[in-house]
Amino acid sequence: MWTKLNLLDGNLRLVSVKGLKKLTNGTKKMKKTLKEILEECHLNIFDQVNLNIDPNYGTDKGEPKSYIDEYYEENFKKYREKDITLVEIGVRSGASLKLWSEYFCEKSRIYGLDNLYDKDTHSVPINEDWISSKNVEYIVGDAYTEEVCGKLPNIDILIDDGPHTFESHVKLLQLYVPKINTGGSMRALQSDFTGRARTGFLPIFC
Repeated sequence: MWTKLNLLDGNLRLVSVKGLKKLTNGTKKMKKTLKEILEECHLNIFDQVNLNIDPNYGTDKGEPKSYIDEYYEENFKKYREKDITLVEIGVRSGASLKLWSEYFCEKSRIYGLDNLYDKDTHSVPINEDWISSKNVEYIVGDAYTEEVCGKLPNIDILIDDGPHTFESHVKLLQLYVPKINTGGSMRALQSDFTGRARTGFLPIFC
């Protein structure tokens, strides 16, 4: 069986159906970058149009901060097609969980931990659309306790975007380092001793 194929040069050519399948299979679909996923899924906390915080409350990993450009994209791409477990502490409405579930393959397992202590203050509900992917699980509780940590499997990527305090980082090391798989990594946002969050990461390789 043959079919007509319209080429870019405007010419028509006859191609066998078998040959057409080979041609299409050989074309790989381009994977979206983290920044593209942020924009297409409207996950950014910063509203570029109105220059204010998005009322739907997204993630700050793209704007106004630059973690995606400066760290995540380059360091996470090697895990993209692997069967990994990612855990993030401090996920609020769940925007970053949507980001990770869209970026990593379907076999990945994404866990979000949040105690929702400021939910009433900020009036930020959990966005069910952002946490509805099959490979996403949202756990409400204190991530710096043995009870919550014990619910998790071993981890390949751990992101600590919680309270950004010295005390929480100490608990993080005590509880989670033993759960990091060989070749995995842990990233904790730094804070100074006044509790003010700083832009940067505390890398730990296991």
